[in-house]
Amino acid sequence: MRVEPCWEAVRAAVRVTLAILLILTLAGAYALGRMGVGAGPGRGSNPDLASLASFRASLEQPDPLERSYRFHGFLQTLSPDQVGVASQVLEDRNPWLVEDELLNFMIAWARFGAPEAFEWGRTRGGPFRKQASAAALEAWAFHDPVAARRALESIDRPSERAALKEYFVAGWLKSGRHDGVTEYIMAQPAGTERQRLMNLLTIELMRDGFDAVVRWAESIPDDAPGSYKRMAFQKAANILATQDPIQAARWIEPHLGKSYAEAAPALIGRRWLELDPPAALDWLASLPSGEANQDALRTALLGWLSEARGDAVAWATTIAEAGRGEAVIPVMISLHADSPPQAIAWAQRIDDPTERLRNILRLARRWRRSDPEAAERWLEASDLPPQVRSAILNPHAGRAQSGRSDGPAADNTSPGQS
Repeated sequence: MRVEPCWEAVRAAVRVTLAILLILTLAGAYALGRMGVGAGPGRGSNPDLASLASFRASLEQPDPLERSYRFHGFLQTLSPDQVGVASQVLEDRNPWLVEDELLNFMIAWARFGAPEAFEWGRTRGGPFRKQASAAALEAWAFHDPVAARRALESIDRPSERAALKEYFVAGWLKSGRHDGVTEYIMAQPAGTERQRLMNLLTIELMRDGFDAVVRWAESIPDDAPGSYKRMAFQKAANILATQDPIQAARWIEPHLGKSYAEAAPALIGRRWLELDPPAALDWLASLPSGEANQDALRTALLGWLSEARGDAVAWATTIAEAGRGEAVIPVMISLHADSPPQAIAWAQRIDDPTERLRNILRLARRWRRSDPEAAERWLEASDLPPQVRSAILNPHAGRAQSGRSDGPAADNTSPGQS
C-alpha cells in the first residue's frame, strides 16, 4: 500500500512520544544502579547528602525535586555500615514513600549486599514484606541475574516464588544481560503470568528499537511449546503498531497465512484506526481472505462507525462498489436493521448466490411481518425474480417445497443486485 507523505510527520511524532514515555518510565528507576556501580563514600559526593540526617530529611521533604536530590544523593554513597539504620528509616516511612524509592534503595544496597537485602525484605512483617522482598529481588537481578535466579528457585513456597517471578524478570531485563531470558519465559506455563513476562520483554526490547522486537519475534521457532510464537507475534504487533502502524503492517504481511500471525492484523488495525481510520480499513480490506482477517476488518469498521458513522458508511459503500467489501456487508446489514430497503440493498451485494438469497428472504419476510403494506409496495416495485417474490409472499409454501426455513431451494436463482 502506498504511504502518503503526510504520514512521515505522524510516524515521527508517535516515535518521539513513545521514546519519551519509555525514557520516563524505565530509565529513572535504573539510572541509580548504572551510575552508581562502584560508587562509595567520598566519590564525587556532597558530605551533607552522604549523611543519615540528610537521608531522613529527604523523606520529610514536600518539594519533590529536593526530596529526590537528597534521597538519591545519599544512595550514591550508601555503605554497609549505614544500611542497617537507613533500612529501618525507610521501613518506618514506607506508607509515604514515593514510587520507586524502595526499589532504588534496594538497587543501592544490592551493589554490595544483594543476598542480605533480599533476606531482610523477606523477614519484614505485614504488606511491607512482599514489597521489600520484591524490590530486593528485582535489584539483585539487575546486578546479577544468575545469582538472583538461584535465590528465587531456592524459595520453598510455590506461591511466594510465583509472586516474585515478575520482579525477577523485570530486573533481569533491565540489566541488559538478556541471554537466556526468552528461553526462561518460554519455559513458563502458558497463562496470564507468562503473558505479563512477555509484556515486560517486549517493552524492554523497544528501548533498542523496532528491529530488536522484530528480531526477537522472528527468532522464536514456529513449533515453540505453548503457542509461544503466536503470543510473541501478538505482543510484538501490538507494541510495534503503537509506534508505527504502517511499518508494523509491512512487517506482518510476509507472515500472513501462518497460524502464529493470525491475530496480528486485528491488533495492528486497532492501533492504526486511532490515527487514520480509512488507511487502516483499506489495509485490512486488502489482506488475503480468511476468517481472522475478515473479523479484523469487521471489528475495525464497527469501531469507526461508533466514532464517525457517515464517514464509515461512505467508505464501506465505496469499497463494496469496488468489489472488495464482502466482509463489511454483514456489518452494514445490521447497521440498517431499522431500514429494511437499505438492509436488503446491502444483502443484494453478497457474492454467493445461496447466501444472498437466504439474507434477502430473511430480511424481506421480517419486514413484511412488521409492516406488510410498506414491504409489499417495495416488493411490487423491486426487480426481484418472480420465484423470490413468491417465496417472500408465501413463506410456508417455500419451506414445504424446499425443506429449508429460508424459502425456495437454492438453485440458480440470482436476485438482482443494486
